[in-house]
Amino acid sequence: MAKKKARKKAKKKLKKKAKRGTAKKKTARKKPARKKAHRTAKKKAKRSAAARKKAVKKKAKRVSAKKKIAKKKSTKKKTGRKLKKKTAKGKPVKKKTTKRKVAKKRAAKRRTAPRKRAAKPRAASWMRPIEGEPAFEEMEPVAFPDLDVEREPVETVVAVSQAGEPEPAVVTLPAFEPAEPEPEPEPQPDPEPDLVETATVPPRPATVPEGAPAAKAARLPSPFSIDVRPDAEAFIDCIRRRGTPSRVHHVELFLDAEIQEELCRRYGIVDDLDPADEFFPQRRQIAIQRFLGYDYVVCGPKGLGMPLNNLVADDTAGLAREGGRSFVDEHRGPISTMEEYERYPWPDPEKMTTRALEWYERNLPDDMCVVGGLCGHFAENLSWLMGYETLCRALYEDREVVSAVARRTLLIDREVVKRLCQFDRVKAIWGSDDMGHRTGTLVSPDDLREFVLPGHRILASFAHMHGRPYLLHSCGNLAEIMDDLIETVRIDAKHSFEDTIEDVRDAKRKYGDRIALLGGIDVDFLCRAEEDAVRMRVRSTLSTCMAGGGYCLGTGNSVANYIPVDSYLAMLDEGRKFGR
Repeated sequence: MAKKKARKKAKKKLKKKAKRGTAKKKTARKKPARKKAHRTAKKKAKRSAAARKKAVKKKAKRVSAKKKIAKKKSTKKKTGRKLKKKTAKGKPVKKKTTKRKVAKKRAAKRRTAPRKRAAKPRAASWMRPIEGEPAFEEMEPVAFPDLDVEREPVETVVAVSQAGEPEPAVVTLPAFEPAEPEPEPEPQPDPEPDLVETATVPPRPATVPEGAPAAKAARLPSPFSIDVRPDAEAFIDCIRRRGTPSRVHHVELFLDAEIQEELCRRYGIVDDLDPADEFFPQRRQIAIQRFLGYDYVVCGPKGLGMPLNNLVADDTAGLAREGGRSFVDEHRGPISTMEEYERYPWPDPEKMTTRALEWYERNLPDDMCVVGGLCGHFAENLSWLMGYETLCRALYEDREVVSAVARRTLLIDREVVKRLCQFDRVKAIWGSDDMGHRTGTLVSPDDLREFVLPGHRILASFAHMHGRPYLLHSCGNLAEIMDDLIETVRIDAKHSFEDTIEDVRDAKRKYGDRIALLGGIDVDFLCRAEEDAVRMRVRSTLSTCMAGGGYCLGTGNSVANYIPVDSYLAMLDEGRKFGR
């Protein structure tokens, strides 16, 4: 019995030891898990403040994005918009949209959207009759006895529609009868030295020793690789946008007298002409224009000069002008009050002379035409006669003076255009009126619509009535009034472009389906660029602008005496070679 009891005790002890061993094993297994949790807690504690801030920011962004989505959904429900389709789980179905589809939608909107038409200019106060005077449309024209002869009606083109198709009409034009030769009037001070017809300036006489025989200077070979003949009819068709022309036509507002003299000296253009001839300036102008490849000469009536307050500065150009360059005083002009307006010596339209026009009518070659001008200096005359600073003050304080000056200048220019349209060889009217600077218009667009644009509208409508296109030269940034010029004034062509304002290639893309663009090879570029760069620029411009017509090659403004002659001739030569 004792042995049995001893065995039982031993078994119990073994069982107890086994239980203790399993408990120890369990605690040994749990210890590493506790250590792991302790380590992760330490890591969390060791996180930097920046990391915690980043986490907070990310969380805030997620929350704000969810709030925005919720807001959009609520606004769509309020405005009655159609809710997006949802799946079975309640999530919105995302539609797949490609960039091509978005572009197509935008293009469709642009096509269907109505084109904004320019607002008609306000009725100008200076257009209304003063003290019982009749309206402009009812006024009788100034009588010109030498041209007041009726003739049978002739069919001519009155206007060009927006699609570029001519609208034929029958217009009665008086026949031209040349007047008896009259003595040349005494020279008057020219109010606009840079816009005067440069052909009337005789070349500087060469200094020849007394008693020595006159010798002609050695002529240089022609600077042009291809010869061209003028074609006035094709030139006007190009301006009217009647299809791509067979060759490039050239156009310039004017060439400075110094440039013309240099060309004559180099190439002997006028060596065969007699300087003692009464009409030597006109013959000289024809010779120069034909040599350079132009299809026209610019000419207008004389004897309408207006005295201005001019300032003179030294001319630093290579072909410097004797006596310096003249500029209008922009501070104060000869007219600042109504009293000064009444005392001003206004030119009389009845006394204008047309001897040069009459000579061109009889003697201009058949393949050339006359471009009538330059006229329509409405904005320029306001700033020249009043001074730019005085004009700006008057527009705020005394608009009556501005109205009076604008009306008087229109009376003069209206009679000039009427006289020009009586000459059959005049095939276009060229208005010249700088209205802007580099970033905008010189005065507000509304003031231009009131005091300037109505004058151009009258000249353009009169030109169209007699079958002539109306060209406009105007410097400056005119973006705010371009639609007015095209839709209301109805200009046929725009001249003067500057790269810092608008490249003529961009203007062609923007306005080329409505008007012609003239010139555009930047003057500053011509002054600085090498010949190869000039030729490359000409090719690029012609490649963009020639299609469909409505472009003539030329400088962005005029051929000033500081433009290198070789660069100017390179531009013309590259134009002759284009497409051949």
